[in-house]
Amino acid sequence: MQTIIRLVVAMAALFAVRLPMALNRAMRRMMGLRPQVVMHGGVPGFWSRGRFVPCIAGAAPNFLEGLKFAPTFAPVADFLAGTKNSDVHNMAGFNGAMFVLHWGVGVTGTTTLTVQACDDVTPSNTTAIVFWYREITSGDTDGAWTKATTAGFLTTAGSNHIIQVFVSASDVAAASVNSVVGNKFVRLHSVEGTASPLLGGGLFIGIGILAIALSDFCSFIFVGAYTFD
Repeated sequence: MQTIIRLVVAMAALFAVRLPMALNRAMRRMMGLRPQVVMHGGVPGFWSRGRFVPCIAGAAPNFLEGLKFAPTFAPVADFLAGTKNSDVHNMAGFNGAMFVLHWGVGVTGTTTLTVQACDDVTPSNTTAIVFWYREITSGDTDGAWTKATTAGFLTTAGSNHIIQVFVSASDVAAASVNSVVGNKFVRLHSVEGTASPLLGGGLFIGIGILAIALSDFCSFIFVGAYTFD
């Protein structure tokens, strides 16, 4: 019996170390990541855009360092009346971005949302691109993530809604804007469907690779005694 117990414990210990290593390598291959883990003052961390970001289990700043918040629709009583565009945002340095719209009073108002790749901050030219979206229409019950075509999607009528729109930086760069690819600017485009005031506003969140993967990398560091290759 003791032999069996020792064998089980040994296998569990090996599994605890080797599985995170395998997952880490697989994730890096999938995402094309080559993170550099360094020690600074005895604390493991990453270099992110020239800055040292400590990797300490349970530390909120680890994740937040990879996020950039900016206003994109000012909160007003009818913030999506007619045809509206968000601010134009620069995707340089980000792996993706999310537009978050939130309104309180909505009743019957709807709008069709599309995402546009832009050639500059004006913008001089735009082209619609694919994206992902999710609606939260009842408390904190999340809807399903759905892929939208370049035609966009029509929002659901009702009050106290949250709309999340995610766009990949690679889709922005791959879009042909005035016959030019490699652009890095993006905006959210809205065309009112059912004209009824939506009392709300919107945020832009730039999402870096650090924010997407850092929490996983940190957990791998502390599970087993190994280093990234």
